[in-house]
Amino acid sequence: MENEGHPGIDSAFLEHNFDILSKSGAPRWPPASSDRRSRQAVRKKRDLLRHLPPPQSRKILRRQFYLGEVSSKERIAIYKQIRRFLESAEEQAEKAEFLKPRFFTQQDLHRREVLVPDETIAVFTGVSEKFSQSENIWFEPLRHGCRVHVLPSDESEGHNRKVILSGSARATELVADRLLKTRELQEHGDPLIDIKKPPVPAFPSRLAFERSGTLAPLIRTVWSYKTNPRPRVIFDLLSAKSENISTIKGFVEQVEGLVTSLPSTRSHESPHPRRVATALRELFCNESRQQLISTTALNTAISFLLQHGFMNDVQKLIDRGGHVATIETFNILLRSAAKRQNLGFFNLVLRVMGRLRVRPDVHTWLAYLECLISPAAKTDVVKVMEKKGYLKDPDALRSVLRLMIGELLIKHFKDGGSVDEFFNKIVETAGLNWFPASLIRKMVVVTAQLGDASAMTRILDICKENSLPLSSEIINDVIRFFPNDTFTALHYIIMCLQGPTAELNQEAYARLFVNARRNKHYNICRVLWRYACMNEAVSRTMRDDVTFLLFHNVAREGLAEQDKLWWTCAGKVIVGVDLHLPDFPFRNDLLRTIPPEFHDNPVASFLTPLRLEGEERSKQRLTAKAIVKHDVEIGPWYRPTYSLAHMLEVAAELDKQWVGVPRPAKWLMQNAIQVPVEFVGHNLKD
Repeated sequence: MENEGHPGIDSAFLEHNFDILSKSGAPRWPPASSDRRSRQAVRKKRDLLRHLPPPQSRKILRRQFYLGEVSSKERIAIYKQIRRFLESAEEQAEKAEFLKPRFFTQQDLHRREVLVPDETIAVFTGVSEKFSQSENIWFEPLRHGCRVHVLPSDESEGHNRKVILSGSARATELVADRLLKTRELQEHGDPLIDIKKPPVPAFPSRLAFERSGTLAPLIRTVWSYKTNPRPRVIFDLLSAKSENISTIKGFVEQVEGLVTSLPSTRSHESPHPRRVATALRELFCNESRQQLISTTALNTAISFLLQHGFMNDVQKLIDRGGHVATIETFNILLRSAAKRQNLGFFNLVLRVMGRLRVRPDVHTWLAYLECLISPAAKTDVVKVMEKKGYLKDPDALRSVLRLMIGELLIKHFKDGGSVDEFFNKIVETAGLNWFPASLIRKMVVVTAQLGDASAMTRILDICKENSLPLSSEIINDVIRFFPNDTFTALHYIIMCLQGPTAELNQEAYARLFVNARRNKHYNICRVLWRYACMNEAVSRTMRDDVTFLLFHNVAREGLAEQDKLWWTCAGKVIVGVDLHLPDFPFRNDLLRTIPPEFHDNPVASFLTPLRLEGEERSKQRLTAKAIVKHDVEIGPWYRPTYSLAHMLEVAAELDKQWVGVPRPAKWLMQNAIQVPVEFVGHNLKD
């Protein structure tokens, strides 16, 4: 039975094949406790996991969940079967015409190729930050319908995208005329066309120029998403707009709005991601909007659903939008299955691709590469990709390097190589002087896991010497690898902070603060708290910890003297961004709950060796909360005189001198590191 609105499409054939994905017996998504159960199951393999990068360790745990009852020989057979399905899908696609998949039943469909500027296509489909340059399919409901297939940007000609129109001769003619008319209106600046023609032509792909042997113009228009990002809208406001959608562009914008929406300000029984998933399912399953579904909308929606684990909703969306699925849609499913090590689902997706004659591309092979764990198996796949010519694409080569950097570095070190030789080998072998923050991070993680301090130091030195970017995630990794050694962690963190890009985000502040608190370092905690307040990076955990430490004035029995001193004095040393200043903002409001004799030093009011109870204890707790709240709210009004790296270095040296030497509380407060600040006013950000 053919769908009347979608010319030449065998809907029953599509539905049967996509239904395979939902009726399989393979587990679709691991339960929340799977990581714990998997770790118990592979505890005997701990030595193996210890020598693998963290992503590889997690992949083994995931694979153990899905294949826990499968023997090693059967596992090898599964990987070989996946390989056969992948190669079979390529063969099936080569036998059929690429632009006419198997679910097209009409042999007499008229096809017409037209060239359309990117900005004209955007009038029909909107602008997607992630998928605008990708392959896109939608249906125009003219006469018996016309299938509009925008080819990927790397197949463009000049500043025009290639568009394939499929349908009756009259339908394709009408759609081509409509595209041409819209282009003319753009060129004449028609006020009813919301996307204007750019003053300088936009060229969709530099790769297309490289293939044709011509140079891309140096001055050209590009789509910009970061300079003028779309504002995020509260979910409740968006859900009310669904009934008014009448265009393909409006449908895409509604989907993008939902997946980037802000949680409702009102409490709701369902979490925000679940509400978004429900809204997406209702949007796609509405019969009246079936004609508005495009590849861009489908890929945007299933990317969100896969990210949050809503596999049942993914199946329903594919059932409704399978007629616009492209290879990128399947690649999204494959990448998710590879990440989760769900080999059964990965296998099924490839089977459906083969039946529908959807040609695998380089990203399909990259998903298969990500699915593998064994370095030997990965190397074999890379050789196959090289034979097929996939690695001629610089982006593909970079993706391979990103996926295999951990194994390559470990093997390089085992062979006696140095860090400098590894950097040079990457440049020589790949022909790329390309070291993004994500690649550097993986290299740092490997050296930390191997316990190779000199290699980690050399990597960070090279980054500093060559101004290579470092991400805040590197700092989080360093903290994680040195839970009981704050000074060593700080050594590497300071090296990162001295680079051009790395800085502490809220998570890094919280992790490092917990690390320093666990190891009882007064001055490091003091610096971190004050800089976090000034940078608006105080987490809820930090705030609760400091509040507790501040009004904790009696330690429990049985602790060592140094530990008792920490629990009763740490909070007094840490707090007070501006309390040392003679006239700080809202001074009178803060001092209202503090006895007059402590107005010159409000924190000293907590220096009592007595265990307060009842009303006095409640007042003390309220005062502690008020001081902490004051630090958090007034902190952004100040700017530090010295850099965070400098202050952490000084604080670490001071804490090294304090280790193991109990001192009176007043001495600790008087001799703690000074954190000079400058008042800049509360209107700085406004």
